[in-house]
Parts: sequence; structure tokens; C-alpha cells
Amino acid sequence: MLSRGAAVSRSPDGRVLRMIGTHVDITGKKQIEESWRMASQFQRALFDALSAHLLVLDRQGKVVQTNAAWRQYARDNGVPDVTADVGVNYLELLTCLTGGDSQVVQAAAAGIASVASGELPHFQLAQPFHAPSSQRWFSMTVTPVHDAEQRLVVSHEDVSGLKTAEPSRK
Repeated sequence: MLSRGAAVSRSPDGRVLRMIGTHVDITGKKQIEESWRMASQFQRALFDALSAHLLVLDRQGKVVQTNAAWRQYARDNGVPDVTADVGVNYLELLTCLTGGDSQVVQAAAAGIASVASGELPHFQLAQPFHAPSSQRWFSMTVTPVHDAEQRLVVSHEDVSGLKTAEPSRK
């Protein structure tokens, strides 16, 4: 129950002469809030359970959410405050991750723009990402969320094992 009350009339000396109040059953509202809270917890658990490094971008290309795999990768590669990625422009992060490879960043920027504009249903680019400890390869996929905020999910799958197994070309 939500109860509210207010004095509507007072005497000259400030004493309350008349009050009005309401009692509203907010059970339905509380059930909806609980449902949303549980759905949010489920989404977070599912997001964090995936091994791919996931980032959610807003329509300006800024990171609004990361998953546990991304945060662990960032910690393992010298990013002291992994929550600092939230609010950062994704292409700036990509520039750091690729060691400044402008071709990769430009291709990713074009792919992200194409998905954001609806030209492409999704975008995928296989590219190397530089990690301080070793050269690693990731496959990047960009997928639209199709929500009011026009968010995008960017996935980085570690494909280093596949790249190492490829026969070398001479």
C-alpha cells in the first residue's frame, strides 16, 4: 500500500483542522518492478556466462556495458580500472587493442556505421588484436539490439588457436 496524507486546512495558530489522505494498492507495480529486476539479473548472468568478450555500445559508439570475459581480458592486459571502459568510445579502445592499426579501425568503423544505419543486419571482421603478453587474433561481430536506444552488441571471439593452426602462406 502507498499511503499519502496532507493537511488541507489549518487554524490561525497552525493546528491541522482538516486532512485528506489516500491509500493505493501498488501490488501490481511492485510485481512489475520485481519482474524487471529478475529479468535484469538473468540478462547480466547470461551476458557474463558467455566466453566471448562482449561490449554494448550506445548510438554514439560509447561503451555502456561489458561482460565478465571483457573485464577479465582488460585486467589481464594491464587496464587498471576495467569499469573505466564504460563511457569510452569503442573505436578508441579498438585503436589501443589493435596497436593503432588504422585499417582495422576504419573497417570496423564502417561496419559499425552500416549496422547502425540498418544497411547491414550484422557485420563481422576477423582481425588481430595486440595483447601485451602475446599476439592474439579475434573475430569481431557487430549486432544491432533493435531497441529504442539503438544499441549495438560487439563481440570479440578469440580465434588465436584457429589462426595458429592455419598453414603458413609463402
